[in-house]
Amino acid sequence: MSADDQPDEKSDQVVRGIDDLAEFNWALTKLSPRQRVILILRYADDLPEMDVAQILGCSVGTVKSTASRGMAQLRQLIDRNRRSDEIPPLAPTEWRRPC
Repeated sequence: MSADDQPDEKSDQVVRGIDDLAEFNWALTKLSPRQRVILILRYADDLPEMDVAQILGCSVGTVKSTASRGMAQLRQLIDRNRRSDEIPPLAPTEWRRPC
């Protein structure tokens, strides 16, 4: 596995910092469908960037940039949610791949 296939340290910290599955599911619903599927394939299914690119029919660069933007948005959503009194609107559910 190449260095490019390893999740970056910031992404790893974000995922480890999420203790509440409901909060994580809520934040995922706020991402675009493309960001959501790339993050799920990349981090939940632990697929290398090249495999994700082949599955989605896009370039590795697109996978990298979309994953990076998606993780940044997840960080913002979760940080904002934790600072507010807002409770995620979804009860804990299984983490499912979007259709």
